[in-house]
Amino acid sequence: MAVFHTTQSQTNQAGVAGLAREMLKSLDVPDLRCLVESLTVSQLHQLYRTVDPNYDNYEAKSREHYDALAKVLLTDSDLDNLRNYSDTLNDLQGIAEFAWFHLGFAAALRSLETPPPLESG
Repeated sequence: MAVFHTTQSQTNQAGVAGLAREMLKSLDVPDLRCLVESLTVSQLHQLYRTVDPNYDNYEAKSREHYDALAKVLLTDSDLDNLRNYSDTLNDLQGIAEFAWFHLGFAAALRSLETPPPLESG
């Protein structure tokens, strides 16, 4: 389960915002998805480390846990189950990230205009 580190994120908000603005410097709205997909692993890891300087440690720890589990699983079926579980977690994370991205983008667009007040209910 992913845990959002609120304290860490609050202290790095300015750095993350600045780095994200630099990455998206020449952004046209129709190019957004293409741009996001064109970011390199190195650029993404830089952004992740800006969000939380411990990102590399978390990634290494995750790999260690996976490798430790793979060593104690006895059958090919056990290993397949571990891989399937890992793939499913990655799919779920991707869905959540995509959803939050769109929520954030919609919020940004909303803040650039003078929208009518949101109705509750």
